Amino acid sequence: MDYTIAVVCSVLLARNGIPGARGAALFPLLAGLCAAASAFLVTPAIHALRVAGRTGDPAFGRLHALSAALLLLEMIFLLVAAIRAPSPAALFPRAPSL
Repeated sequence: MDYTIAVVCSVLLARNGIPGARGAALFPLLAGLCAAASAFLVTPAIHALRVAGRTGDPAFGRLHALSAALLLLEMIFLLVAAIRAPSPAALFPRAPSL
């Protein structure tokens, strides 16, 4: 859920006219949504099955696979975000030489 900072920073950069910053905010946001889905939906369901002693249930395995898939998606989204991030030159343009 630490992706919130990346999204907020990208939105602020976009509001200041930095090219590509708005598009760069999308991928950390998607990663955050995957993390939220895992934390608030999948993990509690896995825990409930574990507490009920149903670790051999096929649903338990499917939920674990879903959890792993969400984690993989998070990593992919963050990799794309890092690749698409605005360059430092766009963020800090040099002053004209005299």
